[in-house]
Amino acid sequence: MTACLALSGAACGSAQTPADQDIWYDEALRPGRLEPASEGEGELLSRLSDLPAGQPVTLHGEVFVPDAAYDAASGRSCRRVAVQGEPPRDKLACEEGAGEWVFVPDVFAEGPGR
Repeated sequence: MTACLALSGAACGSAQTPADQDIWYDEALRPGRLEPASEGEGELLSRLSDLPAGQPVTLHGEVFVPDAAYDAASGRSCRRVAVQGEPPRDKLACEEGAGEWVFVPDVFAEGPGR
């Protein structure tokens, strides 16, 4: 039994750290940011710190409804934003620094429109 544990410990200790492409099997689970898809989304990100939760705001002809901020497991402050339109969709934005918000992949979204 001791020899078995010693061998398994040696094998584990010699393994190299796997590359990201080997760990992250789904693109939506990869860390990163998503670029704003429109001028309205870009302006939303620049104003998100000051926008009240649950209040619709129209920017460049698009209507956005940000949820309240919450502390994500990543340690960042994040907000889900409903984008009203056809089709309606949700986006996830997280704060990356002093008031800088970025869209991030939403690992809980369903379907191909993540």
